[in-house]
Amino acid sequence: AEKKRLLEEEIARDLPAWLDKMAAERSVLWNELTRCKRRKEELSDRRSGAAKARMRLLVQQTGMDSVTAPRNADDFGENDEDWDVYNKIVCACVVAILLFIIENTHTHTD
Repeated sequence: AEKKRLLEEEIARDLPAWLDKMAAERSVLWNELTRCKRRKEELSDRRSGAAKARMRLLVQQTGMDSVTAPRNADDFGENDEDWDVYNKIVCACVVAILLFIIENTHTHTD
């Protein structure tokens, strides 16, 4: 109830400024969403150079060896087992992004 009252007071005090603030926040979120969608599309093709490079980096960072061929082979990431690390990291990133958005959304409405 208190949050609602404070929000209503802020809107009544300076509606144009509040609208500008909301538009700026929406723009930031929209740009982030667009960037994430674009990146997802770029990495959705498992056989693309960008996706293979990302997989190599992820596997190197985890200290795991590729399930497929030696590191100098060009078929890295073609087996589903190679993508296990990638899938775990993507899930963690999605959760982190959602938590970030939720925290920032609540911060701005307090």
